[in-house]
Amino acid sequence: MFMWEHLIYIMPIGVGFYFYFKMIAKKYDEPTQRTACYCPECNNELISSGSFVSDEKYVVYQCSKCGDVSKWYFDAPVPILVRNNNQ
Repeated sequence: MFMWEHLIYIMPIGVGFYFYFKMIAKKYDEPTQRTACYCPECNNELISSGSFVSDEKYVVYQCSKCGDVSKWYFDAPVPILVRNNNQ
């Protein structure tokens, strides 16, 4: 038989978890940029400046300031700049 008196002790815990998870969900509602890649030639920020070209094995950016094309490997925990043979 369920004792309704125990509900008084259980409810605050449940309500606390509800508001905690609601706060976390609200924090991630808006998409935010958390990665930054900079042009190896002029240090222009590539992701927010709209320099994206293609995404196959590597992500390719063309700098909007100097026009330099760079390849980035995004499958690692951090973006890795891939150098060409002539660089």
